Amino acid sequence: STHRAVTGAGAPDARIAADSAVAVVAGQHARRRARRAAYMQHGLTLSMGQKENLAKAVGDGTSVTLRLSSDALDGPDMLMLTKTHLTRIMEKKAEGAGMDLTLSKNQLMAMKRAKMGGGPFLGALLAGVAAPLIGKIFGFGV
Repeated sequence: STHRAVTGAGAPDARIAADSAVAVVAGQHARRRARRAAYMQHGLTLSMGQKENLAKAVGDGTSVTLRLSSDALDGPDMLMLTKTHLTRIMEKKAEGAGMDLTLSKNQLMAMKRAKMGGGPFLGALLAGVAAPLIGKIFGFGV
């Protein structure tokens, strides 16, 4: 009888290994999606300077830290915050203290992609910021 070793992509062991690799990669992607932060909208009171810093960070693709007084922990300027941010805000409000709020670049990019009232989420917040900065963020010439 003639026996021949089967190797290469057509080999049963190679197919099993390839299927296993695909399953591992798919599992990693599912875990990454599950780890993505869920954002909730919360209103703060931001100064024009803070809005400009926020706009610059979005345009540059960097994180930003905003120093907020206790009075600024509530307000009309809507941001997308994590559960941890909201917990810290509630704690600081109860203490009557301010805080530093750091927004990650991924969080800012999520806000940039999000829609609110049919338009860009950040567009409404940053409407008062200089037009060139808004144009840079949303990719249109001004």
